[in-house]
Amino acid sequence: MEETAARMLATTFPPMSYSYLRDLEIKPELNHIAGKGWLRRGAWTLFTGGTGIGKSVAVQQMAACIACGKSVFGLTVMRPFKVLLLTAEQDEETLQRDFVAIAEHERLNTITLDANLQIHHAYALDGKPLFLSLDSELKRAGFDLVVLDNYQAYSGASDLNDSAAWKEFITPLSVMLKTYNASMLLVDHTGKPRERKGWGQNDSVYVGAGTSRKANGARTSAELYSPSEGDERYRLHFGKNWERTGRTARDLYLDRSPDASSPYWTPSLDQTERTPMVEGEREIVSYATAHPFQSIRAVADATGYGKSKVQRILKKHPLLSQRLEDEK
Repeated sequence: MEETAARMLATTFPPMSYSYLRDLEIKPELNHIAGKGWLRRGAWTLFTGGTGIGKSVAVQQMAACIACGKSVFGLTVMRPFKVLLLTAEQDEETLQRDFVAIAEHERLNTITLDANLQIHHAYALDGKPLFLSLDSELKRAGFDLVVLDNYQAYSGASDLNDSAAWKEFITPLSVMLKTYNASMLLVDHTGKPRERKGWGQNDSVYVGAGTSRKANGARTSAELYSPSEGDERYRLHFGKNWERTGRTARDLYLDRSPDASSPYWTPSLDQTERTPMVEGEREIVSYATAHPFQSIRAVADATGYGKSKVQRILKKHPLLSQRLEDEK
């Protein structure tokens, strides 16, 4: 046993020289499931969102499209792939509602979808039974992508912040991904709100509940955020290694389906980034829009805000700021 373990760096994890890496032939058509390796064989991706936000529908939509070889959410999918989806929280009635709506919206081929997407409502499966079940199915059917929604239900850990428990969960799965040349998408609940001042765009991978080892081990990540107001333009933020998406923009804005009983996501027509409104901005913009010929002082008097604040806010809106020149 000790002798075998001592040789692992020569056998299981063989050495790589610089020349080997330099001359390594990357084969995206063989290894990339979605994007430019955002989902790729031998690695796992983290998808995070708050409870009730619709992340399960988004993940189901990704799984169905990937199974049919259809690009989704700006991620290129070159051909149909075999997908194994385990959900702990969505029962048959919910799954029927979701997948029928998704298949009809995306106009997916039923035969292809049946052939490539295998769904399980695995509501009580963790630890060794989970690993044995996944190993058996990966060996039997050669799935390209495994989706676990959500990982907390399958980890078996009573303390999500326990790094040792996370290692016990992710290590066997990582070995399986390498052994069977598969990719994995882990769905994660957002943790309790915490101070995020000073966070960079790549730090969003840490928004999920639990140990930072999870964020560190993920190859790529995406986070679904709800809008500050209303129910339009949810933000799908590609965080860690976002360039692997192959997209030119990190964020994709999404709209819910108009009928809550037939859920799916669709890219918003407006993909422009908007700076969140400050206090009084909505009122000032609304009044200034309705009174295009009034001066800064008149807008300030009408809205009850200071002239300098009105001026700063209208500078953010070029079509409304023309009146600034009137008072120079």
